[in-house]
Amino acid sequence: MYARTWPYFRGLVATILMILVAFSGACGEPETTPTGSITGSGDNSSSDSGTSSDDAQSNDDAGYDDAGDTDQSVQCRQGSPLGTLSHGDQGTITLALESTDRPAPACMADDAEPLSAAAIEFDLDQPSLIEWTYVTDLPHQDVATGPFDDHCAESAHCRLGRSQKLFYDQGMIHLVETVVAGAPDPLSLHFQVEPALCSPPGHIGCDEGQAQICYDGHHLGAYDCADQSCQGDRCAGDDCQQALILSAGTAQEPTLIEGHRNGYTHNGHLAEMTDCTLDNIADDRPELFLAVEDIPAGHDLVIESQGQGSYGFFAFDGCQASRCLAIGSMDDDFQNRLRFTPDDGVHSTHLAIRPSDPVERSFRFAIFAIATGEEL
Repeated sequence: MYARTWPYFRGLVATILMILVAFSGACGEPETTPTGSITGSGDNSSSDSGTSSDDAQSNDDAGYDDAGDTDQSVQCRQGSPLGTLSHGDQGTITLALESTDRPAPACMADDAEPLSAAAIEFDLDQPSLIEWTYVTDLPHQDVATGPFDDHCAESAHCRLGRSQKLFYDQGMIHLVETVVAGAPDPLSLHFQVEPALCSPPGHIGCDEGQAQICYDGHHLGAYDCADQSCQGDRCAGDDCQQALILSAGTAQEPTLIEGHRNGYTHNGHLAEMTDCTLDNIADDRPELFLAVEDIPAGHDLVIESQGQGSYGFFAFDGCQASRCLAIGSMDDDFQNRLRFTPDDGVHSTHLAIRPSDPVERSFRFAIFAIATGEEL
């Protein structure tokens, strides 16, 4: 019975896409008349609380603006203005949905038609988290949320949940567009503004040997750099020009370096060089750079992983080099290592290390010199 009735219920699913767009003029100036009524606390909410949905301008009057050079099937909708929001502001906005012929977002069901949409606009005086909660009794609990870029072209990122807490930066106008299939009109959306725990999202610095990573304003992560070493605002070794300098150890007392993959963000240096490709190592993995010195004459250099995960190792002659001297991942003994012989008279080399998988994990590498021809 459920298998026969599911297509019917699926067509009634209400899936909502709340979208972050950093407006830079691509969508025109924001409307001054709300498309819906707003109630709640804070100066911005209360200033609009007297506007009823009956008096509101329709979305047809507000219109759509072309999305520049992007796919014209995806367009920017102008929204109901909330004004400048501050920490502590909250309220409920009632949106008057209008039919739309825009494509269904990627995270909605293929048969999620017909679609209707509405939008709201706001800016912020500080980086903030805004929690959006759909008050309207929807036929389905899933709400799909994902950002648009500044040309209004849809991103592939989608998240599910009736309530979403999202990061927004200050100093720009944001657009949150709601696209609905099978939901009642009007649609009530509650918002609450609170301080971001960190900003901006992404890598924000290096402190006491740990990279600081901000996750969408919600969480600050700290990850060990190799050798607990910062160089400026990044881990030493995060790019070739800031390679971590170390001496080659011996087989009995190797030089050990430990850290966490998340501390390293750069990639692409090896892509500009020749003879630097391994089939099992993707080009988009972050790269750790080492500058190894004090390699004795008549010795090979060995680098091997002593932790979890596997890696590709790349040896080259400085950051200006155009090709790799040696590459490797698994040796004949199925050990994750690279062993190579420097040219005569050469006692230093650069190494790049790139993981073979995207797993977030710690690493541990041993680096040492061993007499050429001597068995490990």
